[in-house]
Amino acid sequence: MTSATLRDLDTDGRIDAVDLVFDENVSDASFVASDWTFSGNVASGFDFSGTANDANVRVLYAVDDLGINTSVAGAAIAFLNGSTVEDLYGNKLALIADVSETDGASPVVVSSAYTDVDTNGADVGDTIDVVFSETLTSVGAGVVAGDITLPVTSDSLGAAPSFALLGGNLRITLGTGPVLTIGGSYDGTQAAGSSSGLNIATTPTDAIDDAAGNTATDRTGTGNTPEAVDIAGDDTS
Repeated sequence: MTSATLRDLDTDGRIDAVDLVFDENVSDASFVASDWTFSGNVASGFDFSGTANDANVRVLYAVDDLGINTSVAGAAIAFLNGSTVEDLYGNKLALIADVSETDGASPVVVSSAYTDVDTNGADVGDTIDVVFSETLTSVGAGVVAGDITLPVTSDSLGAAPSFALLGGNLRITLGTGPVLTIGGSYDGTQAAGSSSGLNIATTPTDAIDDAAGNTATDRTGTGNTPEAVDIAGDDTS
């Protein structure tokens, strides 16, 4: 095996697949799900789409609500049986007690928190700290307001908000004339004045990246429609 790349196929912030690459073609029929565990959880199956019996195999895990975020920290993939996977000539893959993984999953929003810096309600200079499913290492100068999804009608980060990396998170500093409703909790209601929620655009215009260079994307699995996390906190207006 030459690589094992972690994937979050449904972008809910949890790993649910691993892309394996071998140094030669392998027999699809020789793979057994119970031989591949992820943090102790047995694989649910495989995706052999593409060329049959090639060097690429995707291992799928139906249980993706594990305590494993989209980084490699805490990931523990093991191949438990050295008598199943084989190449096209019958040579077996040796048991691997701890596979070395590569992070191939995009960060997604986990939570966001508003701070009323001047205690006079949502206005210019107030901040929103956005926490992701793994530590960010880069926020590009080209990130714009359109990279932040605000599902409530008329909500706005204001004119010329700014974006920066702070403590591994994304800090948003509101621009002039923002419109947000911080009280309550976002529940998918889009009517103007409803509690505000936040998500990230599917493809941001600039880097909002983890250490592996994976760019953040929109979060699913929040339980809300449209998908977004609540902007927690209280303003003092």
